[in-house]
Amino acid sequence: MMADLGIQRTPGVFLSDEPVLPIPAGIDRHFEYFARKLTAALFYRNNGRSLTESHFVMNQWFQTQSGTLADVLETLAPVWNRTLIGSRPNLDFGDQLSIVIGTAHDSDVFTYVAQFGTSLCFWGGAGKPENEEQHPGWKSYRPIKDGI
Repeated sequence: MMADLGIQRTPGVFLSDEPVLPIPAGIDRHFEYFARKLTAALFYRNNGRSLTESHFVMNQWFQTQSGTLADVLETLAPVWNRTLIGSRPNLDFGDQLSIVIGTAHDSDVFTYVAQFGTSLCFWGGAGKPENEEQHPGWKSYRPIKDGI
């Protein structure tokens, strides 16, 4: 079926790990911008205040079919304390958004997973690390107004 769609299998990669859709080059920066907006919005909704430039954020996105999702869910499940399921009573697709949020006793520590239907998932977090070198994948938060 993949060959019918013009998609070549990657040698040595399990079929379950193959991307469902080819991802265009350069799209990462747009997803990173969206994830930064999503992180800021969920942090505000959960904590009632905005992220600041002293916060560090981490975001990743992947296709929901990726095996990575199971690893993320299993690893972070103990810290999640809120689950939000989208519901739009006037639309058939209202349950296609689910968000799980986790916070620590320190309200500056925040993590989430947002899944859109069965295709796209974002996970990320925000915090104020004591030692920045221990968090190499985290970036200093840039306000949304700074753009992509």
